[in-house]
Amino acid sequence: MRQRVNSHLQHIWFQEVLVEGLAGVGIMVNKQAEPFVETVLGNVMADPNRHFLARTAAAKAIGRAPLGGAFDDALRSYQLVELASQMSLAYNKAPTKGYWPRCFQNLYFAFKAINKSELTVEGKPAGLLGQVATARLQDAYSLVVPLVAHVIVQPTVGADGKQYFQPISSETLKPLTDWLAENRPANYKPLVPSTTTAPTSTPAPKSTKGTKSTKPKAATGSAGASRS
Repeated sequence: MRQRVNSHLQHIWFQEVLVEGLAGVGIMVNKQAEPFVETVLGNVMADPNRHFLARTAAAKAIGRAPLGGAFDDALRSYQLVELASQMSLAYNKAPTKGYWPRCFQNLYFAFKAINKSELTVEGKPAGLLGQVATARLQDAYSLVVPLVAHVIVQPTVGADGKQYFQPISSETLKPLTDWLAENRPANYKPLVPSTTTAPTSTPAPKSTKGTKSTKPKAATGSAGASRS
């Protein structure tokens, strides 16, 4: 499962299923006593080569995975705010994309449970704030909430009766930029976008440019007449 999760070339829905399954296995560390579930989910969440649906699914999953005392709240908080910032910039460029409400809701559920009855496999309240409510995670949550609140009510209806997708304002984004500049952890290593494109929804059709057409020639004479 870990090997499959590590590939950004898997289809989006499959990546979502994998990270959700990884969070529910109930394993906290590997044989080397390393928090591998947290690490793998954190890597998916921070990977710029993946679709935001996969990245936010990993963010939501990390709030449901079993977390121990070694949880790196400084790094994960930073990655969550960075993801929120990247999503906001991408949203402003293409706000009409249908996946945005789900992405921002996933990001919110990284911190909070969907409802009061949602628990982790260890019986703790789901969401990072239900498991490790540190001051740094609370700061990250407070930065994310205004973004989610903005996106989930779009589009709005103007005075002319038309629907409009309002961009996230620079005033709303500035606190994220400032926080990221002031709270970068020493062990943070930004991932570089790959030249290999990750799938978004469905594979693009193969190009037929430069290939010989195999379309049959139209039949002539009596052979081209339809049978009665």
